[in-house]
Amino acid sequence: MKKIILLLTLVAFTFSCKDKNDPEPELSSRVQGTYKATKLRIDGTNVPLTEGRSITLVLSKTTANEVNGVMKYTTADGDSGADDLGDVTLKDKGENGIDLFDGSEKVGHWSKDNILTVTVIDEGSEIEIIASKK
Repeated sequence: MKKIILLLTLVAFTFSCKDKNDPEPELSSRVQGTYKATKLRIDGTNVPLTEGRSITLVLSKTTANEVNGVMKYTTADGDSGADDLGDVTLKDKGENGIDLFDGSEKVGHWSKDNILTVTVIDEGSEIEIIASKK
């Protein structure tokens, strides 16, 4: 009887373990969340996020492969606001993370260690924001 109980316990344990081949969550579920900027570069020059400056990016799931972005910011002189970044399409890059696209233009990258990099051109300047998930 003890052998049967032991065998049943082993069988139950074996089948209750999570299968390593289980699919990963949807791309948008992995990327969604709030990210706080840790670095800001404008035309290749680092701009310190000090003296009251801050940038927060909020990505919300809209579909399995799409998120909607909002950027909240505060400037050194105390102005604050929010910009709607619109919908961003996500493309899986396997072990290299997920790329973010606005239409056909790549605008960012998410790495599996929850670091988000967004690069855009605004008024002729290249702006790069590096942010980590809160």
